[in-house]
Amino acid sequence: MKEIELNKIKPCTTNPRRDLGELEELVDSIKNVGLLQPLVVRKLEDDTYQLIIGRRRYEACKMLKLKTVPCVIQNVDDREALKIAVLENVHRKDNEWWELAEACKILRGKLVQQKGAVKKYEKTAEEIAKELSITKKRVWKYLSAKEVLDELRLRSGVVKDYTTLDMIHAIPKKDWKDAVNYVIKNNTSRADFDKKIDSAEKVKHRIEFLEITHPDIAKIIRDFWWKYKFENIYKDMCDEINIRIGQPTSEFKNIPESEMDTELAKEYAKQHMGKYLGTETMTCHRVRVVPRTIDEIREKWKQKELQNTSDHNKN
Repeated sequence: MKEIELNKIKPCTTNPRRDLGELEELVDSIKNVGLLQPLVVRKLEDDTYQLIIGRRRYEACKMLKLKTVPCVIQNVDDREALKIAVLENVHRKDNEWWELAEACKILRGKLVQQKGAVKKYEKTAEEIAKELSITKKRVWKYLSAKEVLDELRLRSGVVKDYTTLDMIHAIPKKDWKDAVNYVIKNNTSRADFDKKIDSAEKVKHRIEFLEITHPDIAKIIRDFWWKYKFENIYKDMCDEINIRIGQPTSEFKNIPESEMDTELAKEYAKQHMGKYLGTETMTCHRVRVVPRTIDEIREKWKQKELQNTSDHNKN
């Protein structure tokens, strides 16, 4: 152990820990009883030192303007220094998932070239899992979630559940932004978003089929409806498709006589471009109603989009 000048110690910029928490109590403790646990550092070529373990203690000592601090010097290379820093932080009880995801990314290393033009990372998911004492499946989920965050340049805690981001990672990359925005805007749980993914897949398959049978109409449908793919749009979208291909699906309404007399029921049918079919039973009028127009079908989604935009701007 050696006393080292504090201004010669540089914190490690790749340490996964970002939130240092409150330092007041630690500052008071060091002020009253001294630094009980030394910092762990390694010596650099320019005669300075890089901090490996003890970032909170380091910051507290800086706040106290200490001249020197006790340190343990370890003779390790860049990779080993990173590994030590990651492993020291990864088993803290107050870890956030994105800190663990960053740890997995750091330990994974970079893509390296191999013979036969095959690329791989320096560490496999299995090796990382052993080092961190977590399952390989969890490592993959962390890495997937981290990739989505990095791709969209999002701050770490923007989505609370990493498994939701792992699910988003499985859909086409061009849809990641829409999916994340939907989750954030609606505070959607993983279970609920699982259902939304299924709905989006249903919409996707319907449009893909339409691209085979009616490519011109498919483009019109995709251009309007795809942005709402995580909403409950399937019936409205199909209604528009049926109108555009000339096969609108009419429906029948049974209106209780207690709500309308015969004349009102006939007027209702006329207003809805339908037909009054007479009293079906002693208590109901049977009315045939043709589908809404395309403008009617789309209007509520346009209004909903305007409302969401307004709410977002207020926030």
